[in-house]
Amino acid sequence: MKNLNQFNSYNWQGLFFYTDESLKFNGKLIYQPEDGFYLEFFLETSQKIKPTGCLHGVLENGQKCTLFGNFNMNLTGMNINIFTYRERVNFGIFGKHVHQNQLFCGIIADFTFFQEFCCPKGLRKNVKKAELKDKKLFHNKDIEISIINYEYYEWLNQDFVDRFNTSDQDIFDKIQDFFNALKVSHGNYNIAFRTDVKSMLRILATNKKNINELFLIIKSLYEFLSFLLYLPVRPIEMRIIIETKDKTREDQQLPMLIGFTDFRNGILELSKSEIVHQHLIITPFTVDMKTILTTWMKKYFDQYNTFIQKIANYTGFSPFYEYEVRSEYVFLTAILEEIYHNTKDRNKKYNYENRYSYAIDLYSGAALQKTLKNLLKIDKENITLGKAIGNLRNEIAHAGKPKNHMLKLSSLELFDICKCLDIIITAYIYKDLGIPSKVIESFKEKEISKI
Repeated sequence: MKNLNQFNSYNWQGLFFYTDESLKFNGKLIYQPEDGFYLEFFLETSQKIKPTGCLHGVLENGQKCTLFGNFNMNLTGMNINIFTYRERVNFGIFGKHVHQNQLFCGIIADFTFFQEFCCPKGLRKNVKKAELKDKKLFHNKDIEISIINYEYYEWLNQDFVDRFNTSDQDIFDKIQDFFNALKVSHGNYNIAFRTDVKSMLRILATNKKNINELFLIIKSLYEFLSFLLYLPVRPIEMRIIIETKDKTREDQQLPMLIGFTDFRNGILELSKSEIVHQHLIITPFTVDMKTILTTWMKKYFDQYNTFIQKIANYTGFSPFYEYEVRSEYVFLTAILEEIYHNTKDRNKKYNYENRYSYAIDLYSGAALQKTLKNLLKIDKENITLGKAIGNLRNEIAHAGKPKNHMLKLSSLELFDICKCLDIIITAYIYKDLGIPSKVIESFKEKEISKI
């Protein structure tokens, strides 16, 4: 079965049933990027219904499918003797029936912006074969993560010499003579030329994993890419790897859809936009991907997870309501405080009273500090940025505090302050990941220019 795209909408009629085939029913399987993944069906009231975590199906096109989810069989409507159901699907695997506790060998995935991140569009078809070998980025006792490349070719007929063009007729004649000689010596030879290269991430499980465990790894990877690109990255296509007796490539890799992918609040449209490799600050050419992904998988699976999810869902638009901006500000100051507590060898001058100053002093830089001072309207030399940020935080978080600073700021100014704090926290994590200081400075310069 061909790949399924998380950005497309799908609608299949089919026959669905419990894995033990104790109950069968007709239904409609619906996937829409912004609305999610659902199974709609009708059942007679007399039929025996029980919750299950896995359903099998045969779609109208003859394809088998396996659906995973918490199918509690909750009613959404009733008409005389007919019950209406709408169940959310977490994962769908297409092309095979597998059982609920099936363990898989791995998964292969493509992500938004990943092709341009790896290599500029105009150069991909000209990459040398030696550079297209699998690149192992991470491995431990459980998993191995690699970049793998697929080459796409187009066959040439034996009259393809006319496709060449040069202003030097002598060169053209020599090209023509070469291929004429090739035709004489080799007869009906076949030649194909590369038209494109597609890079994908492959996760191989040393110890086989269930579908929920593999999804957590996929989620960590698209959050990782989101964090590097400072854009919301999402999976586009995925193929799950199932071990089979005949070991054929087609049987081992089955297309799948995920129902958890969040495309709300403008993320869908932003994910469809294009980026230019030359405009990216972080690429495989500017950082050591193996080093930073290894650090990421070891440290950031849980640490700063909420902030990382924020960046992975960041669209650049200001929240509509002021309470959202205030909540975000309090959250970001909590991250600044967490950085303070997580740094054991900090200078003694950074006591608890100066806890917000620590990350600002070390990871902001002169340009960002100037922007923050202007936004916070600091006009006294004895007020540090850390102190001003703490005072504003206390006014927002504590009832009864005089609103001296809040009354001076508009919602948009507070949002811009939040963007500055985003940059500081991101710079800290970049540094901790092992991203070079020069790259971090370029990142800060680019993002400050947007404020």
